[in-house]
Amino acid sequence: MNNQIETQPHSGQSKSGQSKSGQDKITPSLAMLVVVGVTATAATPFWPKALGAPPSIGAVVLLAGLAVAIVWHSLIWWRDLNEAQRQIHRRAWWQGGNIGILLGAVGLLVVLAAGAPIAPPPLADRPAVWALFGFLSLLAGQAVGYGAAWVFHRVRA
Repeated sequence: MNNQIETQPHSGQSKSGQSKSGQDKITPSLAMLVVVGVTATAATPFWPKALGAPPSIGAVVLLAGLAVAIVWHSLIWWRDLNEAQRQIHRRAWWQGGNIGILLGAVGLLVVLAAGAPIAPPPLADRPAVWALFGFLSLLAGQAVGYGAAWVFHRVRA
């Protein structure tokens, strides 16, 4: 049984391993987003007053553009992986992510049961801070679990 993961380029890649499908267009696009994000200072229209002062339209464009660029880059990256590499990532996400989210939940319950402060006193009484702390605890557990499972499967392969 061959346990080696091959990294030969497929039809969408050049010999250097870089994708021809537009991955090299990400850097100029991100540079343009940074310029727009820094220079556009008008307030965001239609911003709910309950959320406080509106951010600048440039910041909104920058964040939206970064989200699109991250998804675009991830799709190109995933397509360029071979099947063995994809399978390692799938297993790591399923096994490590599930175990990690369980451990994150247990850690969250331990912190809450111990009565440890989750934020400085003026913020600790807000429900949004509690929700954010819970979300980040589960997300951190999931990310750490995925990373650990990926390393485990990668070393084993």
